[in-house]
Amino acid sequence: MGISSFNDSFTSPNRNLSASNVSATTGSPVTGTENGYAYYIFKGSGSITFAQPGLCDVLVVGGGAGAGKGAGANGETGGGGGAGVAIDLPSFYVTEASYTITIGGGGAGSTSANAKGVSGDKSSFNDVIAITGGGGGSDGSGFRVGDVGGNGGGGGNSSANGGAGGIGLYGFDGGASDANDGGGGGGGAGAIGASAVGASLTGGAGGVGIISTIISSTVATTNSVGEVSGSDVYYGGGGGGAGNTVGGAGGTGGGGAGTTGATVGTNGSANSGGGGGGGEAGNGGAGGSGLVIVRVRA
Repeated sequence: MGISSFNDSFTSPNRNLSASNVSATTGSPVTGTENGYAYYIFKGSGSITFAQPGLCDVLVVGGGAGAGKGAGANGETGGGGGAGVAIDLPSFYVTEASYTITIGGGGAGSTSANAKGVSGDKSSFNDVIAITGGGGGSDGSGFRVGDVGGNGGGGGNSSANGGAGGIGLYGFDGGASDANDGGGGGGGAGAIGASAVGASLTGGAGGVGIISTIISSTVATTNSVGEVSGSDVYYGGGGGGAGNTVGGAGGTGGGGAGTTGATVGTNGSANSGGGGGGGEAGNGGAGGSGLVIVRVRA
């Protein structure tokens, strides 16, 4: 029976690629099979070549941003780093070609109260680009507002605003700080970062990431990918802001927690795109690296 419409040519089951249609890979991806699918987990840059056109599933996660550092005196705090953008593309059409894969690294946390956290690097699957989050704000004048990014960085000190998210139609804003009491949480791939809570001197929690079913929680745990919560796997959690009394929680999806005192902010988890957690007198946490996962029929 012939194809009855243009859409049928892309949605018919016989257009779904199988492992036999993947003719080559570079970059040493982790490979395996489960539930009738073959997966290719790229933690480092490389490529994947398809021997014919068809449909596959793709997840692209950018590198998370580093967090800010506060001066420590009088409760000045750093904001959490924004998570890398996570783009989940089921039934993505590819041609008979080699697709270049780039994995973005996480950005450095601030080591100075007069500098923001550093944005991470973009991840990509050819022209599908997952941009990074914005760096978290610090204490220094002119450095308190979180940076703009796919997911915005949290504000640092003196009621500074979080950075705007949503660059490239993806992402969420970072949370605002409270005057001298807590840094804002970094934006996550699935939700905005929370603002600091002045009444309890608590840093804002990082925004939650997104859930993807491209691999199971078992495979994710085995290969240290994303963050598993129950049976779900999250990617792109924002970093928590530092607090005067309590640091903000990291967003589910690899976000690092904010800290208090001289403790260094928690790093975002590698291979998750999580943002780093803010520091009060300690340095800001670094962002976690991103990843790319491709899935076809086994």
